[in-house]
Amino acid sequence: MARWPSPAAVEETVVGFQALGARTRRLPASRCLRNSHAPSAGECNLVTHITETTPAGLARELAEAGTWLGDRDSRIQVGPASAAAEPALLLAGWRYRSTELALVLTGPAPPLPPASVTLTAAATRDDWEQLGRLLRMDHEEEAATEGRVPVPPAHTRQKLASLRAKAPAARYWIARSAGTPCGFVASWPGHGDMGMVEDLFVHPDHRRRGIATRMLGHAVADARNRAGTPPEGPFPVLIRAAADDEPKHLYHRLGFEPAAVLRSYQGPTGDGPATAE
Repeated sequence: MARWPSPAAVEETVVGFQALGARTRRLPASRCLRNSHAPSAGECNLVTHITETTPAGLARELAEAGTWLGDRDSRIQVGPASAAAEPALLLAGWRYRSTELALVLTGPAPPLPPASVTLTAAATRDDWEQLGRLLRMDHEEEAATEGRVPVPPAHTRQKLASLRAKAPAARYWIARSAGTPCGFVASWPGHGDMGMVEDLFVHPDHRRRGIATRMLGHAVADARNRAGTPPEGPFPVLIRAAADDEPKHLYHRLGFEPAAVLRSYQGPTGDGPATAE
């Protein structure tokens, strides 16, 4: 059995995946990710690993982060490494946005149930266009679930560009049923100590057919194979799930165990770190 990863190690893997295709800068008391492919997508431009806990020190740190990030929409991501900074963030008026649960699998990959589904890594322009249409559907469904207006199509195009920039380090697999694209998922072997499966989505018309399980099993096996370990384990592979959504229960049934919590915040005015002072 693999050694159970610490919450800090889980956070490092998540940030490592987020950094693919982006630029990283380490400040005295934080780490910043700037994604030129998606300047209007806050989830792609982040300040993480904040260790400054005083209001004045936090304001200085975020002002420097904001200068480097420019006018991008951006967020602060709070995990185990920066939990002590959260009270100062709240005092400064930063607004809670979402919570994600990170779950880790150290046992066998999920089984591949019988399904007339093929999985191929996105490679061609047509592949990425098909993935983009599924991504747009994901964004619209997410907005309907949350009772808000969907993000503009330009946001989806930027997010797709950010996903494409992660390849080939991360592989984006498109599931097709009878030749029709019906879902996608990403796999990444990490940096040698933990892999990651991300961005799982199944078209609503194709759910409850075992497709999500099949995609997860395939993605976990690919992450482990590329890390040089057997697909049956025990190399740890993590996945994230929105804390208020149902997929976390599927992942847990398939053997993923809760390992860490990540929260995101947006600026007091809805803007990024440049408005922190």
